[in-house]
Amino acid sequence: MRIYVDTNVILDFLMKRQPFFDDAYKLFSELAKEDELIGYVSVKALTDIYYLYRKFNHNDIDTIRNVVKLIDILYIADNTKVDLLKALCFFDNDFEDNLIVQLATRMKLDYIVTRNGIDFGKSRVMAITPKECLEILPNFGKAAEFE
Repeated sequence: MRIYVDTNVILDFLMKRQPFFDDAYKLFSELAKEDELIGYVSVKALTDIYYLYRKFNHNDIDTIRNVVKLIDILYIADNTKVDLLKALCFFDNDFEDNLIVQLATRMKLDYIVTRNGIDFGKSRVMAITPKECLEILPNFGKAAEFE
């Protein structure tokens, strides 16, 4: 299963934000295994994460160390010119969320994993929570094995 991991989930993990940390931790444990779950994040998201996490922990070395760990676990994907133009056509949503939708759609990702699913209500790629992702994971693709 290929997923886009939203900024809020990554920050829940890094900052150990309760009550969301446990599910984010389990999700990153699965991503680190590189078995059935492959995670993606954009360069734009990583710059936001770096900024917010550094502001939170006031430690440059720790921030760099943790961002490097994220880069080791997650694949880096980024938006194209076409993604940007398509994202600008959605007037009722947040531009950054639209960029995520375009990236996930173009890359044919299975899910966007976020705590803010309502922000992706019109997305062609379904938004799910980390907990929902972990519940789906053991059964993902099983039906296709028998076709």
